[in-house]
Amino acid sequence: DFQIGAKPDVVIYMNLDKEFIETRRAIGNLNQVSHISWSHYKDGEFDVKLHFSGDRIIQRMSKDDLEILKDNFKSLERKETMVDRLEMQDSIGELFLENGFLEHPRKWSVDLSEVEFVSFKQNDENYTYFVKLHIKAKEIRLYLETMEEVEQLIEIWKQYR
Repeated sequence: DFQIGAKPDVVIYMNLDKEFIETRRAIGNLNQVSHISWSHYKDGEFDVKLHFSGDRIIQRMSKDDLEILKDNFKSLERKETMVDRLEMQDSIGELFLENGFLEHPRKWSVDLSEVEFVSFKQNDENYTYFVKLHIKAKEIRLYLETMEEVEQLIEIWKQYR
């Protein structure tokens, strides 16, 4: 049990107790979070979104607190289907993969076991690939440089489904 803190002049409250996450206006089970996304707000603060199947919790926090949250998200005991979670570290372009969690260093982290399907298409102008990771009613959009990277992502995703 620990509380994520903030700068003295900014009221930020988030409490992680086992698998529950509590903010000033919401409480939820971190195990039900499909992915986390974030964007820089200002002065080392980030607007963080915890995505659930139908909605999301938005919370402002420091970079250190975001790292703590990401570590907690990645270390949770996941669904029964992922009891024997394959341990793996890899990278795909600028994306980093660790034990089934795919992370864009500046934007989001997603549990690949939550991704229901992957779609992609080639951009005719520059021949890169636009990829979508579909999670219930949501999707994560990303760009990959080559078809080999798309195939690598799909093969890794298959191992966590």
